[in-house]
Amino acid sequence: MSIMELDTRGHEQSHINNMVINSFDSLPVGEKMILVNDTDPSHVFDHLEEKRYGKFEWDYVEEGPDVWKVSLAKKYLNYI
Repeated sequence: MSIMELDTRGHEQSHINNMVINSFDSLPVGEKMILVNDTDPSHVFDHLEEKRYGKFEWDYVEEGPDVWKVSLAKKYLNYI
């Protein structure tokens, strides 16, 4: 199994959120992807919190100054 890497460097901010949401939605539950950006992608976290609250795990892998990487995993959901 390989981990998807989504490189958003050089893309307009207005497109990055949609790129991440679409890629996240395509992940099978329990899988993860690596988000790569040239600035802190905290704005993406805020967008995911709004649109996919409780459905993801967000962990910084690398924190700049030139490259930021985040591990973004689709969580298993328990309805008990």
